Amino acid sequence: MKKTDDDLLSTMAADCLGFRVRRLNRVVSAYYDDALRPFKAKLSQMNLLIIVSRRKNITPSELSKIAQIDTSTLSRNLERITARDWIQSTPSADGRSYHLSVTTSGKKMLKNIYPSWKKAQKKTEKLLGNELVKDIKQLDQKLLNTA
Repeated sequence: MKKTDDDLLSTMAADCLGFRVRRLNRVVSAYYDDALRPFKAKLSQMNLLIIVSRRKNITPSELSKIAQIDTSTLSRNLERITARDWIQSTPSADGRSYHLSVTTSGKKMLKNIYPSWKKAQKKTEKLLGNELVKDIKQLDQKLLNTA
């Protein structure tokens, strides 16, 4: 039996994981962005700060790979957080690349946003439930291991 166009569209509308994951991403990102707004920060910027603070002297290429973002998006975000003095760059020994590190202001920022981040985290955990949170963390670890 051949599926009609309406059948195909119905199947795609009902089953598309890409759509559902993107919608969930927008909802969850809004929780964090709302919490970080008083600090003039966004979730995407906070995530980069956290990665850079945990990986000493990381290169933009390494950061792009870990964060799973394209280089133009990374460049835009790095410009913004560098302008706010949250991150600094230092040329590598060979001068072909540079290393990123969190500034004193960036470390202070991360410390200051923690209570607001924690509220957004609790709101997200309530939305998702404990089992899904656990599954997401496991999937993320799996993705990191294959990157």
